[in-house]
Amino acid sequence: GPAAGANIVNTKSIITLLQGLVQYFVFAQGLLMLPLVLGMAFFRSGIRPKQDGNDLQIHYVPYLVQDVKQDKRNYGYDPEVNPRFGLKNFPDRGVNIVASLVRPYSKGFVKLRSSNPFDHPIIDPHYLEDERDVEMLKYAYKKCREISQAPSHTGFLRDEVPNPYSNHKVGSDAYMEETIRECALTIYHPAGTAKMGPLDDPMTVVDPASLKVR
Repeated sequence: GPAAGANIVNTKSIITLLQGLVQYFVFAQGLLMLPLVLGMAFFRSGIRPKQDGNDLQIHYVPYLVQDVKQDKRNYGYDPEVNPRFGLKNFPDRGVNIVASLVRPYSKGFVKLRSSNPFDHPIIDPHYLEDERDVEMLKYAYKKCREISQAPSHTGFLRDEVPNPYSNHKVGSDAYMEETIRECALTIYHPAGTAKMGPLDDPMTVVDPASLKVR
C-alpha cells in the first residue's frame, strides 16, 4: 500500500514561501533576507586527541523544510522503508541545528570497477563503521539540544520534532543513536589520498612517471 505521508504537500510552507517572496522583493525584508546558514561553530568532542583539533561542526539554519520526493531522491529518505521520513505533523516553521562530523574515524574506499572508463567506480564510504564516530555525533546532538534550549530561544522555539515511530525516549542515548544511524547523510566533502610510488609497491595507486592509475 501507499506509504504514510508519501504524497505530502505542505500548503502552509507554500504560503510561507509566497509571503517571503513578497516581503523580499517588495519590502526588502523577511526570511529570505537571511542567509542559508546564520551561524557556525567548530568544537571538540573530547574523544579524539587534543592535537587533532576540532572534530565537530554545527550549522544553524533558520529554515525547516520537508520535501518527501526531494529527500528520497537526494538522501534516500524513503517513507516506504521508514515512516519517519513522511511525517504528517511536520511543522511549517522552525530551525535546523545541524551537527557535522568533520574528523571521522571510519574510512571507506573508492576502487575502479573495471578498465572501462565509463563504468561507475565502486564506492563504499563505511559511514559510522567505527563506534567512536557515533559517540562523537551523540555529543554533537546533545550540544544542538543545549543550543535549542538556551534562554535566548525562549518564546521563539518549541520542542524538537520527535520521531513518533521510535521506541526510545526523546533525548536518550538510544534515541540519539537511532536517529544518527537512520538519518545521517553526507555533505559531500570527502578527503583521501592515492599513493604514488614504484609499481612493485602493492599500495601504489599512481605511477609517478606517467601518473597513470594502475
